[in-house]
Amino acid sequence: MRETDAILVPTRTIIEDMLSFRDAAPPYAMAKLDAIADLHAQAVTRAYEHGVTIAMGTDIALTGPDLPNAWGQNGSEPGYLVKLGMSPLEAIEAATASGPLTLGPQAPRSGRLAEGYDADVITLDADPLADIGVLANPDRITAVWARGRPVKGVVAA
Repeated sequence: MRETDAILVPTRTIIEDMLSFRDAAPPYAMAKLDAIADLHAQAVTRAYEHGVTIAMGTDIALTGPDLPNAWGQNGSEPGYLVKLGMSPLEAIEAATASGPLTLGPQAPRSGRLAEGYDADVITLDADPLADIGVLANPDRITAVWARGRPVKGVVAA
């Protein structure tokens, strides 16, 4: 992967969510998940250790905080990447700067705070470099801007 500039999008969230919602999945799905969960973790760690570019992805499919793999829980993915060996900053870069790389020339002008980029920004009530878990809690997000426009928590001056 490194030699061909391929980008790994591990989507660890789906594995972790399904492991924590065992009763919600059919037995055949859990048997498969039990067989691959550790291998998946080892493969992601090995790719990271060998310099493969990693981007965050989640395959979020459902809506509702009480459901596995639901919208609003995708912020847990950086924490899973840290557990697999990345530093908090590297996991944040996988969630921001590396994501657009997966789209090649079709990539939006996002993933960076730079002139000419879309200015998609969040602010938090804590430092994610000190506690990457802050990204997993939507209540810890104090403001959101999408393409430079306030979406949540921004008070006009």
